[in-house]
Amino acid sequence: MEIADVTSILSEACQNGATDIHFQEGYTPIIRIGGELRPVPNVEGILSAEDMKTVLDSLVEDKKKVIFADKGDVNFPQQIEFPIGTFRFRGHASRGEGKYGISLRVIPDIIIPAKDIGFPFELHTELRQLRKGLVLVTGPAGSGKSTTLASMLDDRNAHYAERIVTVEDPIEYLIRPRKSMIFQREVGTDLPTFDAGLRAALRMDPNVIMVGEIKDVETATMTLEASLTGHLVLATLHTTDATSTVDRFISMFPYGDHSRVRNQLAYTLNYVCSQQLIPSARNRDKRVLAMEVLNVDKAGVRNLIREEREKQILGVIQSNAISKMISMNARLEQLYRNGDISKESLVKYAHNS
Repeated sequence: MEIADVTSILSEACQNGATDIHFQEGYTPIIRIGGELRPVPNVEGILSAEDMKTVLDSLVEDKKKVIFADKGDVNFPQQIEFPIGTFRFRGHASRGEGKYGISLRVIPDIIIPAKDIGFPFELHTELRQLRKGLVLVTGPAGSGKSTTLASMLDDRNAHYAERIVTVEDPIEYLIRPRKSMIFQREVGTDLPTFDAGLRAALRMDPNVIMVGEIKDVETATMTLEASLTGHLVLATLHTTDATSTVDRFISMFPYGDHSRVRNQLAYTLNYVCSQQLIPSARNRDKRVLAMEVLNVDKAGVRNLIREEREKQILGVIQSNAISKMISMNARLEQLYRNGDISKESLVKYAHNS
């Protein structure tokens, strides 16, 4: 395989509307369209170890390859110009059993407007009006969290003159300045860790800080500190619903700190938006955003968190639609009734109560 072949495969994938491309030794190149894995059209043959070295060399810059050689995995950004246009990718290279695997997420050049992304009940207008505190966007890998965050930030960018600082790994969507001043930083390239990036961001006079992912107690600590000191912080967690999000955040800390963290989280948390991407009933190559929303400022939710009664959160969400809250199952029902998703998807993606 030549480097030109790698570019050709990526071009073919992008032309076919792929969201992800996978190269792995022992397999033909695979793409994901509409949530389903498929072979790359017009590409045949199994990838050898030598082929994978070519893919690695063509996509990963030298300083990232040093990290990969040391740690066995690395995130990397990539941008390639094809005849059909310029495409950006979020890449991840990994090593297992002596073999290489490389996955690429296609990052659209255009950020989806917040009004079009699929927020329930015009939630984006409520989120836009926030000036401080914490918003957590959660969901499994590949559920569109980065897309949601980019949409939220660009919505603020269109309406307010703010200082927005992001800490990402890697930088995905490039947010072009409109009314706001944007500074995007990448872990591993511009700074060593998420918590170091947050600590530095607090010295940059920010209005809004975006944290690509809360992975550890150090990042969680700095996220709380930033949100408690008058900043709006947007961040992600790999949790599936509001209750597990509260549990997960608190459990990152040593047990002896739980009471303090509960009080701080109850004070600063504004919203938990937990999401999934569901196959569209209208277009098999598209997916629809389904989002559960917890409005922490309503129905005594802050007290539930403070008093270790977060198991009651789901019941509060289910009974407080008037307070702009909605459970995942209720949102799926809405999407089904609107004809956006199938009955099969409604059942498959529903949460067990």
